[in-house]
Amino acid sequence: MIARADGDRRAALGAAAVFVVAALVATQLGTWTDEEYTLATTGAGPAYALHRALTYELQAPLYFVLEAVWREANGSLWWARLPSLLCTLALFFVFRRIGRRLVPEANSLPFATLATLNPFVVFAAFEIRLYALALLLAGCMWLLFEAGFVEDADADARGLTLTRIGFVAVTIAAIYVQYFLAFALVGYAVVLAVRVERRAFVPFALACAPIVLAALPLALWARGQVGGYETAGPTLAYLLRHTSLHPWIDFLFPYERDWDLTRWPRAIYDAIVGLTLASLFVWRARLSRKDWSWIAAAIAVECVYLALLAGLRLQLDDRHYVALYVPLAVAAYVVVRRALESGRPTGFAVVGLCAMLTLAVLVTRYRHLAEPGDWRRVGAYLETAAKPGDAIVVYAADAAPALARQYRGDVPIVPFPATPSTSVYSVDTLVVHSPEQATRAFGALHRYEHLWFVSDVRCRSDETLYGCLLVGPAIDRDFTILGERDFYETSVLELLARDKRGKDTAQP
Repeated sequence: MIARADGDRRAALGAAAVFVVAALVATQLGTWTDEEYTLATTGAGPAYALHRALTYELQAPLYFVLEAVWREANGSLWWARLPSLLCTLALFFVFRRIGRRLVPEANSLPFATLATLNPFVVFAAFEIRLYALALLLAGCMWLLFEAGFVEDADADARGLTLTRIGFVAVTIAAIYVQYFLAFALVGYAVVLAVRVERRAFVPFALACAPIVLAALPLALWARGQVGGYETAGPTLAYLLRHTSLHPWIDFLFPYERDWDLTRWPRAIYDAIVGLTLASLFVWRARLSRKDWSWIAAAIAVECVYLALLAGLRLQLDDRHYVALYVPLAVAAYVVVRRALESGRPTGFAVVGLCAMLTLAVLVTRYRHLAEPGDWRRVGAYLETAAKPGDAIVVYAADAAPALARQYRGDVPIVPFPATPSTSVYSVDTLVVHSPEQATRAFGALHRYEHLWFVSDVRCRSDETLYGCLLVGPAIDRDFTILGERDFYETSVLELLARDKRGKDTAQP
């Protein structure tokens, strides 16, 4: 008991030290596109936040309402980001508890540390967005489910305990923060099925009843929100990429897409991860029924995502897989623990590779001390480079507010292809969909001979979802590229317009 208490104190001191460093880093960060949405939604009080979350953000409303209440005390960016940092700090201690419940005899500190420092969680910690709160609630759901429906399976089947009531309350709150957290209920039902805890099905079903009733208003709202996020329909390759290797591999073995700028890092990464996973298959893990139940839970949650992708044609990024992270972390931990207990090198290889990649991604990503877009440095660069009579063109259109917040010059900022609506959100209005649309959008800028075209770094790769392949040819046809400057996930092109004969209209 004394040793555990000492370990808890050391863990608390370490977590506090990391939190102080993270809080200092947060003072250096600007905002990016999604955070600008949050600031606009939460800047006029909780009532407005509730309305805009449902009608424009197309999200569950609870986070935005809480953030709006929080921001009434202070309007600074650091204050707006602080709740995410606090949620991540609390998540560390939740992972400590999860680790102890999974393997009581083992020290849970390494698991909690690695799970909390995962680049996905660190991203959520610095984000003025709902993901850190969603991760914290997902972890609390796991603890309450384990305590209320697995450990207490022998309790009165119809009995209501404080733990089960807490599970209902936390789950309802979680769903009102992020719809996808409801997927965890499917995983929990699978856990009970695999572990043959039939006695627990009745209280679990009874607990799900008020959750479903409370979620009905959200279901009605969500039905009208889906249209803003629909794509033309995912291909088979897209489905496979988003349900097998992605985000399963990227969560367990983090990878930074900036490394794709050269060929060999990805090839080396694929080879090492492939060999590591192959070693797990070669090694015959002696997994208990309990272990298999958590692995099955992660697979079940992933299957729900697959159904969502296929049925609703949604376009999902890593951050939308927030409901998968805790089940996947639990499943990975039980497998690795069994490998470590066997004394085979496989477990150490997995942990070592995960730790090495985690550190490499964090260093690569946060050495810039910038959020995606690096708008503070872009703004500072354009303040000295852009001259009167120029125009700063920002693509995609909804990135313009982030640059506008951090740019102190007088040159006009023009969203491209057009100024987005502030009342109705649709991803289709933010990007180019045809060569003709790109030509018309550039034609509207004919009064400017000298442009600074600021774009997401994805427009330098084979990225079809954001219309980047359509913008490039229009630039090559109508402009001379005088120079290019790269920032963190952003590039700035200096463009000079041409006349109809293909000659420059002015000298550089």
